[in-house]
Amino acid sequence: MKQFTLIEQDRYIKVDGTGIFFTVENWPFTDIEHLWAIQWKDDGTPDGEGWVEYDSAIPNTPIARCQIDKYVEHYRTELSSQLEEKKRREEEEKKKSVSWEEAMAELELQMDSMQKNHDEYVKDLEKDHDMQMQRMWSTTEMHEKEHKQQMEFLMKDHELQIERIQTQQKLDHDTFFENQDAAEEVANDSKQMFESVPTDSQVTLFDGEVDESLFDDAIDDSYFENVVASPEVTGEVEVPTEPAPPQGDDFFKNFDLSTLDDEFNLEMMFEDENEPQPVVKEIENLIAEDDDAKVSDNDKCC
Repeated sequence: MKQFTLIEQDRYIKVDGTGIFFTVENWPFTDIEHLWAIQWKDDGTPDGEGWVEYDSAIPNTPIARCQIDKYVEHYRTELSSQLEEKKRREEEEKKKSVSWEEAMAELELQMDSMQKNHDEYVKDLEKDHDMQMQRMWSTTEMHEKEHKQQMEFLMKDHELQIERIQTQQKLDHDTFFENQDAAEEVANDSKQMFESVPTDSQVTLFDGEVDESLFDDAIDDSYFENVVASPEVTGEVEVPTEPAPPQGDDFFKNFDLSTLDDEFNLEMMFEDENEPQPVVKEIENLIAEDDDAKVSDNDKCC
């Protein structure tokens, strides 16, 4: 030991440059009254050089090496205890530090794992979103393609229908004009048939919507010349039990032209307002059958 210092008020002891503080419970030095400090140093002599300082007017008193041994021994015991306590605290702090580092490392691992899971989740979401968008675009493209095909089919079918209608109209038109010549030939050939029919058996038909003045040139005036006038009656006139058959123009007044609408169209009989045209073969056959029936009736009556 080279140097020793003790301060009573601070409960402090320093030996060779290393000092420690003591607690109240661990400071047993109360043997010197009014003690303020003790200073000692090794000067090469056995007792060394030292003195005691007081907190009063008492002058310093010398102190030998052997008088401070008890202080040095207590210092060394307390120093060893404090060093052990310090070491224990350091080890605990180190353990805590290691535990904290481990905890931080574990936390970092957990954060990395969470970040990795989050990245994978976001990646899966983006992948699923891309797949759904691709599926939607594929479905939309397929629907557009189907719609286009349907529209093309409808347009093609429409064009085919229009073409079919135009073809049918052309055929009808050609048939009409082709049959017109045939009808005219039949009508021209049938004039002899009408000439062979008695005049009083001929019947002229009119369409109710056709101007009757158009047929003035077609009426045989000789028919009216052969009409027998009613004799002059004097006195009482017998009322016939049955109505007399219509004579002359009265026959046409009671004729119901509407019955002919279901059989044929009379408007096809004329092409020009001023020139009558022959009827179709079907009408001529009907008239011929009717005339044949009347001729047969007349023959029976005669």
